[in-house]
Amino acid sequence: MNSNSEQTAGNGGSRPEWVQAFRKDPGLMSVPTVESPFFESIVEGAELPQEVKDQARQLARHGYLVFDPQIENFEALADEITRSLDGTFPPDTRRIQEAWYTCDAVRQLAVAPKVLSTLELFYGRRPIPFQTLNFEVGTEQAVHSDMIHFYSSPKRFMAGVWIALEDIDENNGPLVYCPGSHRLPDYTMTELGEAPGLEGYERYSVFLDALIEEHQLEKEEVRLDRGQAILWMSNLLHGGAPIRDRSRTRRSQVTHYFFDDCLYYQPLGSEPLLGSVCLREVIDLTTGSLVPHRRRGETIDTENHEPMWRYPRPLPPFVRE
Repeated sequence: MNSNSEQTAGNGGSRPEWVQAFRKDPGLMSVPTVESPFFESIVEGAELPQEVKDQARQLARHGYLVFDPQIENFEALADEITRSLDGTFPPDTRRIQEAWYTCDAVRQLAVAPKVLSTLELFYGRRPIPFQTLNFEVGTEQAVHSDMIHFYSSPKRFMAGVWIALEDIDENNGPLVYCPGSHRLPDYTMTELGEAPGLEGYERYSVFLDALIEEHQLEKEEVRLDRGQAILWMSNLLHGGAPIRDRSRTRRSQVTHYFFDDCLYYQPLGSEPLLGSVCLREVIDLTTGSLVPHRRRGETIDTENHEPMWRYPRPLPPFVRE
């Protein structure tokens, strides 16, 4: 670095080159591009179509983005998922976790090329689809943040993508989001004075309701057409609206994504201040490979780490252990 680059504006000189670099290169920080404190400068200087810049700004502002996943064989995949899963949903939850174990169409939806490229563009790292949830009806789920269930270090390298397998309107239990809530701090059981685990989850839900009221956050219902997708950021508060017509289904699929070069863990089962972090086994649904936990480019040995959340065994043949 030359002497000119070391001069500061306070001394009457130019800003340091490395200061300008942070505004141009999102890779210099270990944060998702869309969450960078220099986000606007990065977007403004990027050679991208205006439509994509507008999408990036909408995602950064609201915490979610409705987009067209452009899945070439979507109709066939959606029909196969419906055929394969009908009659298998548990009557209490009417949702199936990790349906890709038995239905490859679920996995194919999770690894749709346009979804992966959109995530990589806005986050600056390769996305890793690691979990699926398939729904038969609306969840009516209380507002929550996904980061309480699975998270990353560095922070915020996790996202969800929800794809409508049929039209979603105000009557069959649409999604509910609190725009802008993704900018709130990360809150876990530690901040609530609760021990790790589900025992304190009801208090967590009450806390979020109070948070919404305190910050005067709005709740918005999102209607989607069959085949549309919605991407949301890790800390966005979201849930399910009431089902007004219980004769209708609301078939849909959520895929959760981590990103390369992170540690992956479950805050709900962790107490970091006491040295107890529940790491999470991660399978890349794109390749079928177990994903190593990494920190600053170096692989971390987690073979004997406890506690560790693991996928149910036996794993399907697609997975290469």
